[in-house]
Amino acid sequence: MLTALMTVGRVMRRRQGDDAVDPGTFWLLKTISHRGPLRITELATATHLDTSTVSRHIAQLERNGLVERTPDPADGRAQLVGISVGGQQQLDEAFQRRRDVLESTLADWDADDIADFERLLVKFVSGINNEPEDTTP
Repeated sequence: MLTALMTVGRVMRRRQGDDAVDPGTFWLLKTISHRGPLRITELATATHLDTSTVSRHIAQLERNGLVERTPDPADGRAQLVGISVGGQQQLDEAFQRRRDVLESTLADWDADDIADFERLLVKFVSGINNEPEDTTP
């Protein structure tokens, strides 16, 4: 099972087709998209990464026009990082490419088997995290 899970993770992490989103920054961009603009420290906490790593990745995303910084209204000295319109488009396209991989893999599966697999996978992920899993695509 460990090998299978690692294989799925590797496939989902690698660049798919014409992805403009670097695999190393994909989940940061996803987190910003779903949680809204965040401070670097909040993003680091949310993604369980160190602040310096997140800062480096955000600088790359900003250079590529995928995120934008704005002043934090609660503290003018701080900045919030939000996803840009182009970044959201790139993220949506990257997710669609991953959905396409899953759909083609499951194309021959019975609908009931897919429903059972999804239910069990969500249960597994929730259990391994010991918290409800964010299943938002």
